[in-house]
Amino acid sequence: MNLRRFLTLAAGLWLAGSSAFAQQSASNGIVLFNGEGTTTQSAIFASFLTSEPAAGIDSAISISNVLAAPGSIGAGFTEMFSDTVGTLEFYLWKDDGQLIHYETEPGSPGAGLQLDGSLDRGQTYRVLLSEILAAAGEPGSFAGYAWVVANFDAVQGTANVSDFSTFTLSIPMQPDLGGFLGSGRAGVPFADMSEPQ
Repeated sequence: MNLRRFLTLAAGLWLAGSSAFAQQSASNGIVLFNGEGTTTQSAIFASFLTSEPAAGIDSAISISNVLAAPGSIGAGFTEMFSDTVGTLEFYLWKDDGQLIHYETEPGSPGAGLQLDGSLDRGQTYRVLLSEILAAAGEPGSFAGYAWVVANFDAVQGTANVSDFSTFTLSIPMQPDLGGFLGSGRAGVPFADMSEPQ
């Protein structure tokens, strides 16, 4: 069954899930993602990413499916989730407000994905921002922020801005593992807003 999901940014974050397109709402703020989804989704936020090919600067991104964990972390940790494998969607906003979207698929750049473009439990996807931009048909310079939506229950990641010789700035994506209301999961859990909670 398809579920209508929303992620709304107003005075704070009012959350629900989705993927597909961005849309402005004059009354409630901005509906960031609005579309149909059939899986549980979780999202993480990167406050700054950049790719400046002429200067040799790029963002190295790593995203982990954290749904593989030793039993000693907590009883029933992996059993409380239903969707444990899925693709990743990158929603990249340039500093001028342009939105660039890319979803992993067969043949996606980087390393760590399954052949179908999904990220399995215990795996980490490693990719450069410049590679994501090229795959999305938007090569060139980028400076801005990103939401990464995982089409599975729990995700975590980091972004490293580097010239790969003299400096690296590491930025953990938020929220971190267990950081959302002490939920014990990683990423912002999306909820279906069309049904009573």
